[in-house]
Amino acid sequence: MRRIAAFFVFALSGLPVTADQPADFHSGPLAMAIARSVEPPGVDADDASALLNAMLEGWNGPGAPASALDPAEQSLLSRLTETQAAFAVTLEGREQMVGPLLPDGRRILDLVFRGAQDPKALWLGSDDATTLDLARLYALSSPRLRMDALGVVVTRLHESWQASSVSTDYKPLSSDIAKAVAIFDAASPDTGKAGRRLLYDALKRVDMQRNNNMPDFLHEFLRS
Repeated sequence: MRRIAAFFVFALSGLPVTADQPADFHSGPLAMAIARSVEPPGVDADDASALLNAMLEGWNGPGAPASALDPAEQSLLSRLTETQAAFAVTLEGREQMVGPLLPDGRRILDLVFRGAQDPKALWLGSDDATTLDLARLYALSSPRLRMDALGVVVTRLHESWQASSVSTDYKPLSSDIAKAVAIFDAASPDTGKAGRRLLYDALKRVDMQRNNNMPDFLHEFLRS
C-alpha cells in the first residue's frame, strides 16, 4: 500500500495550491463525483471512476494522466491514497467527509496513473475485477483512456477469433464472449452497460479487421 501511495505523492505533486482556492475545496462536476462517494464504507472502484471522469474529462494526452490534474485534484488523490480514514473536504461551501479509499478503488487509480505491466492480462484474467476495470475506463470521458481499454480488448478478441472456427462452434471466441457477458451482468448497472458496449465495439472492430467474416449472432445481441 505504501508503495502506491508514495507514487501518487510523487506523480501528483508539482503544482502549488493557490491561496484563493484551497486544495480541500471542490466545485462543479468533481464536487458532484465526490458527493456520490461519501457513503460508507468508502471510495470503491465505481466511486473512483466517477472521480476520474470528472478530473480527466476530454483528456487525450500527450503525457501522463497526472499532468492533466489541477492542484486541488492532485491534493484530493494524494490524500485518498495516503489516508487510511475518512477526511474532510469542502463541496460547494459545505464540509463533507470522504474516504477512505477501498482496495478496488485504489486498484483502478493505480491502473490509470501507473498503467499495467501486462495490459492483455486485464481481459478475462484470473480476477474478474480487472475486466470490470476495463469497462470502467471505457465509460470515462477521456478519449485516450477509452482507446487504451478498447485496444486491449480488441487484441485479445482478435486472438480468440483466429483460434475459432465453425467446427468448434466459434470457440474460444464464443466462450470468451459468454464469460465477459456474465461478468458484466453481475456488475453495477453503469459498469455493466459500459462493459457490454466495450465488448460490442471491440467485436465490431475485430470483425472489420477480418473483412466482416464474423457471424452477426456473436455480437448483435449486445446492441440491446
